[in-house]
Amino acid sequence: MKGSWQFELGHEPVVAIGSSESAQYELGSRPQVLRLELPRDHAIHFDDAGRVISVQKDGVSYRRTLDSRLLVSKIMRLPHRVRQHLDPPPDALQFLAKQHAYARDALQILESEGYRPRCEVLRGRLADPARWAGEALTAASRFDLNVLKEDREALRRVYLPIPILPPDHYSSLVLQLTEGCAWNRCTFCNFYKQIRYRERSYQEFSAHFEEVLEYLGPSLSRYHRIFLGQANALMVDNRRLLPKLQAVTERIPLLDPSMGTATRAEFKASHKNWFEGFYSFIDGFHPRKSEREFVQLAEAGVRRVYLGLESGNDEILKLLGKPPTSEAAIELVKCLHGASIRVGIIVLVGAGGRIHFKRHLTSTLSTLERMALRAGDQLYLSKLVLHDEEPYASRAEAEGLGALSESEQDQQLADFREGIQSRLKEKVPIAPYDIHLTRTQLPLGPS
Repeated sequence: MKGSWQFELGHEPVVAIGSSESAQYELGSRPQVLRLELPRDHAIHFDDAGRVISVQKDGVSYRRTLDSRLLVSKIMRLPHRVRQHLDPPPDALQFLAKQHAYARDALQILESEGYRPRCEVLRGRLADPARWAGEALTAASRFDLNVLKEDREALRRVYLPIPILPPDHYSSLVLQLTEGCAWNRCTFCNFYKQIRYRERSYQEFSAHFEEVLEYLGPSLSRYHRIFLGQANALMVDNRRLLPKLQAVTERIPLLDPSMGTATRAEFKASHKNWFEGFYSFIDGFHPRKSEREFVQLAEAGVRRVYLGLESGNDEILKLLGKPPTSEAAIELVKCLHGASIRVGIIVLVGAGGRIHFKRHLTSTLSTLERMALRAGDQLYLSKLVLHDEEPYASRAEAEGLGALSESEQDQQLADFREGIQSRLKEKVPIAPYDIHLTRTQLPLGPS
């Protein structure tokens, strides 16, 4: 048999099996990933525990979240490359069960009497590719519909809801050090309305950490960043926060960013599980830690924090239910930079409506310029989503602010991009932040 598919970058074709033209499978390997390719533009990724990570079929990408939901999208290439988000299948578990059934079909062929003529080792560095294929397919085969339901319930026992994550942490390992939001008074946000804020004790956090490790099992080795939730975990006093971070690094070794290329490669090769740092949300209006305290956090592994600036105009911040803290946000960023902690700044496109269109734009650009964002920082532009039940919507209507249309939001977003690039001395990535993709979603990992 001859392999007939072009594997994605990073995947190495290993084994081809099949009994007919319509029942052929090619298995590819990447660290912690099994890629199962079928005829007619259909590929499935599984992790070491056997869970589906993602599916590509007929040009559509299905990305599974930890709670067994699906993020569905398709790349549209005209007039320019754009990712279009699609509605998920009506029954995500049924869809996932079908993908696992393909793994069972391949395993049955592989294990059938006289399978050797049907199994061709393509290439690869694995000592025994056929054995690897059997073990990987066995792990993926155990997830039928009933097991998928049990897996989803097990996940719900481990985690509270994960309402929102920064886009670059959809594939991070989430550890919930706090519950709810300590502020929880923003007039446009309903992520934490039903969750009372509290800090988990050392014992509670340790138990949660153990449950997460047990749930992930062998798939833990695919996670190399840790996001601390639910909301602003870094407002916890360092005297209680640092021991909790240490409890994690005692179990999962922390990569030292000062390592050279060779040392870093040796570290990764010698540790099955490792992570590069902690990440978390932060706000600019609770009592701020001192630079020395932030230095302590940097030494403990905190690499980047995410600040919802929303607007650089204090009047608009009041409309959004936030204290007038543009100056405080500037000082916070300077303090974080002084401690060698990078920042991710989130700006709310459409805040203040048509009435404050220019004021929001110019004030926010000025604030971002004064923050002196640098290489390693990140800027997110998130379109304002109005909720009728939230105070901002009713206040905006009463004051005649005029909600921006989709095209007006696109124009303001473009204005922000152009203005930011002309004002910052160092190149900082600018990316969209679509909250529709983050609500109660926890992706299992990158495809």
